[in-house]
Amino acid sequence: SRGLGDVYKRQIKYILEHPEKIHDGRARLLWLAIVPYLVMQGYSDVRVEEICQKWVEKTGEEWKSKYRCKVNAMLKYCREFEKNQGQKWMPITLERLIENFSDLAWLKEVIEN
Repeated sequence: SRGLGDVYKRQIKYILEHPEKIHDGRARLLWLAIVPYLVMQGYSDVRVEEICQKWVEKTGEEWKSKYRCKVNAMLKYCREFEKNQGQKWMPITLERLIENFSDLAWLKEVIEN
């Protein structure tokens, strides 16, 4: 079974609940982690976009077309993947995100403290 681990769920919930601590990497977090996580939780596309918009605005950033485009593109990708593969697209783990984007290493400290 391709479920999400408890540590991962806690990390994403923390990011969603503490947007004020996210000062960089918002688009990547939305695209690679938050949208797939919300899709796995069973949210509709409209609700996913609403949650993402509120989250971005609470980070102090304006909800720009770059965010909307990334969210909508990832929603489409997640839905197509599920339709074609018969399983949900798994969000990237934060460890993998940091491994691929070293400029986001600060996330580890934010989430652990």
